[in-house]
Amino acid sequence: MKKNEIIFANIAKHVINNRWKYLLLTIILVIIAAMGLLKVKLDSSIKNWFTKDSKQFFDNNEFKQNFGNADVVGIHLKANDVLDTNTLDILRDLTTELEEKISYVDRVQ
Repeated sequence: MKKNEIIFANIAKHVINNRWKYLLLTIILVIIAAMGLLKVKLDSSIKNWFTKDSKQFFDNNEFKQNFGNADVVGIHLKANDVLDTNTLDILRDLTTELEEKISYVDRVQ
């Protein structure tokens, strides 16, 4: 056997002979790592994506001043047959009403 093979064989024997200690050590390390995850905070707001002097940051602020936000609204329509003429009529009427009555709507799909 080569020297490296002997070293790794001895390590493997040691781990097998002390498997409960290694299992307990692994569990303790996972718990410690999980406690650290509780402190992680995610802030995905646009201000973190661009520098304050960039054009994109300025454009986003101008957009918010003009329109308030860029929220998307989804409407779910439940129907037994989505291709039924009554269902399609309801969907067309709803689309038309949303486009006509809501200010600054870009499109309704």
